Amino acid sequence: MTTIGLIYVKTREGLIGYKNQLPWIIVEDLKRFREQTLHSTVLMGRHTWESIPTRPLPNRTSIVVTHRPIEDYSTVQTYAGSLHNLVDNIRIDDPTMSVWCIGGADLLAQMVDYPHLNTIVESVIDGYDMSTIDKTQATMINTNWDRHQDWECRMSRSCYVCDRALLKSTRHTSPPEYGVTTGYYRLTEYHYERR
Repeated sequence: MTTIGLIYVKTREGLIGYKNQLPWIIVEDLKRFREQTLHSTVLMGRHTWESIPTRPLPNRTSIVVTHRPIEDYSTVQTYAGSLHNLVDNIRIDDPTMSVWCIGGADLLAQMVDYPHLNTIVESVIDGYDMSTIDKTQATMINTNWDRHQDWECRMSRSCYVCDRALLKSTRHTSPPEYGVTTGYYRLTEYHYERR
């Protein structure tokens, strides 16, 4: 069966974004994301597209769902209609092509109602508190899905976290500024399948 899925990472509290950026850079998560989405079509909103440092994502077809013009439109397809119609058209054009919706929160929420959605890959990060900042949250999964853990918990000594109160990293110079957390975090990947 061809995958029509959602893939995202969030904190235990539901944080998936901060000021239209990914709130962390976790190497283990990025590797898993690449493994899951390689050679597929990835759908995203304009803010998600603009937050990606290397555009388009290598070895994937990127489609930005937006009603506004975007920078660097020559390297990406854009679409301004119904998200469900877009996925239907992709499935008709190439029934073997996997399709992943990678964010933002509005697109993920729209996609969860798509009748042919068959997979949700949700990574949950624990280990630091970002509950005091303004954030983009995702609360999408309802009781029509069965959850199982597909990936061992990973531990690491540091990750880059988008929080101006933390030390600034010289590695990232454009806003939002990133700080380096010390200590450990845990990343657990869950797969959801329709009942």
